[in-house]
Amino acid sequence: MTSLDDNFKLIDLLFKENKTLFDKNEIKDSEELISKGILKEQENNPEVLKLTPNEQFFEFVLNFIEKETVKQFPNDILSAFKFIDEFKEQKRKENGINIINAYEEVILGLKMHVLHKFREKEGADPKEIFFSIEDLDSSEHYLNDFERTFFRFLPYSDYTIDEIAEIVIHVGNKELRGSSLIDFLRGYGKISIEDANKLLNTLKESNSHSRIISNLLIGLYNAGDINKLDLVIDLKNTNLVESLFVLGRIDYSGEKEIEKVFGIIEPLNYSNKVIASDQSYLLFHLINCDKVTINILEKSFGLLIEFLDKGTPEIVDDVFHGITHYLDNNEAEKYELLKKYLSKTSNFDVIKRFFSNFKNPVYVFDLMMRSFSGNPNYRFPIDIFQEGIQHAWKKNNEETERLILHLFNQHPAFSILAVKVILSAHNGVYNVDLLKLREKEAQINAIKGLCKSPIFFDKLLPILLELRKSEFDEVVELLQKELAEKVFYSYQETIYEIIVKEINDSKEDKAFIKPIKKALDSYVELKKLKESIKDIDPIENESDLMELYYRLENEEKAKMMNKIHEGEGTFLEFVKNTVIVRGNSWKIGDREVSPLGNIESKILIDGSSYLNPELFEKKINSI
Repeated sequence: MTSLDDNFKLIDLLFKENKTLFDKNEIKDSEELISKGILKEQENNPEVLKLTPNEQFFEFVLNFIEKETVKQFPNDILSAFKFIDEFKEQKRKENGINIINAYEEVILGLKMHVLHKFREKEGADPKEIFFSIEDLDSSEHYLNDFERTFFRFLPYSDYTIDEIAEIVIHVGNKELRGSSLIDFLRGYGKISIEDANKLLNTLKESNSHSRIISNLLIGLYNAGDINKLDLVIDLKNTNLVESLFVLGRIDYSGEKEIEKVFGIIEPLNYSNKVIASDQSYLLFHLINCDKVTINILEKSFGLLIEFLDKGTPEIVDDVFHGITHYLDNNEAEKYELLKKYLSKTSNFDVIKRFFSNFKNPVYVFDLMMRSFSGNPNYRFPIDIFQEGIQHAWKKNNEETERLILHLFNQHPAFSILAVKVILSAHNGVYNVDLLKLREKEAQINAIKGLCKSPIFFDKLLPILLELRKSEFDEVVELLQKELAEKVFYSYQETIYEIIVKEINDSKEDKAFIKPIKKALDSYVELKKLKESIKDIDPIENESDLMELYYRLENEEKAKMMNKIHEGEGTFLEFVKNTVIVRGNSWKIGDREVSPLGNIESKILIDGSSYLNPELFEKKINSI
């Protein structure tokens, strides 16, 4: 027989390594644990064992907890739940686990085991405790978790159908809250279709909340009781909302069922938001179904267009919210619905979230280019497309890069848009390879576009410098000219030093940097010349005014300090009690010494933007 210590080693691995899959060589006596049903070999790899907890295993876990905590397990249910939660939290902290625990299901199973154990051996009734916890402090996690555990335990308990109905009605008629009751109702049929049907009849006779019955019907159909579909369709004559609710959430078994259900959606309701919401949700559900026919698919999109055409403003917004969040595929049709919505509402803010689950980035770029064409300006609001671009780059990097580069192949105005896209990355820039541009004109557009950027030019430089390897001499010469101008007029040593770091010591790079170095030398000479002309030196010409300014400033400071000493309650009266300790800490009054923090933020800005703002604005928007 497997020793207790060997079982404890398995449990310890579970908590320490946050996993329920183990290599066979990690577990001593694994064959015996497999024979007892505690571990199971994976079909695709027998050397990997999956934990399959059973009653015997949960008893081992309870013994393990008692040993670890050096405490006896409590003798009442709620205290036992609290005891388990405190142990789980202790293990989470000990092992530095900051994510959802892989062993969460094990803990849930342990709590279900505890409920069975107390009911069978101690005579305690979990149902009575469940009814009573509403009067206790709901902020306690173990109390909230009790409801979830109780509903997972309920199908396997020895409660009668009438008792289960009482529990369901007690919760559902008061408030159909959370997911625990819903999960129970939708999962009961998979455990026992016969018992779920008995519960359905009992609930109907008890005049329970209609949504309780709806969720039970969803579970029964999905469990294989497909005859319930006709019952749900007939329900539309007495309760259209509940009929639509169920039909929008069941897993259809074939095309015939889908066609039958589609036939009851019309007429669409353009004024009642509740009915319209359920009708549109059913349309989303049918569109997403993998068994839907092309005919039904096209008709479903047609009905969504009708909603956007004829619905009240509130219904239009509600339907479009569903289009954004519930339609998973059919991206071309979904994009057409967006254009329809925008033409009707002009609510362009919806674009921010609309493309967040698209797989093909072509649509966000198409809309962005259409929008930019109407206002080809550097002030174009790229922020409404930012989330869609980030999602596209993450999901389909190569295609997104191709689309960004394609902007340089368009009219030169689109180079402005391309640069804004490149700079819209969450942190940094999108690192596109400009050498993938095969046309000379496209590379020239890229250089001109990137060199117009008024900010973050330092981040664009590594991308831009790749074009020094271009096969076109005209491109390389233009790049040298533009960078030389940037060094001379805008950034001086700052950009030059970055360029030096980015290139290497090859013969080609040494030749490339010569005109740029010459521009820096010219700037230094000009600077020296200006400094030598005293007529334009403010220190020479305005020294009297500066002396007067500082005298007045010192007088004002003296007056302020007098007010502080007289106790007039200014902010500086608080500051004068703040002590800087050894230059890197601070202390207020009698409080503990705190280290000083280092807060820094910087941005590189083109000098031309503030030397001549109007001319600069004209240049960056010039085509």
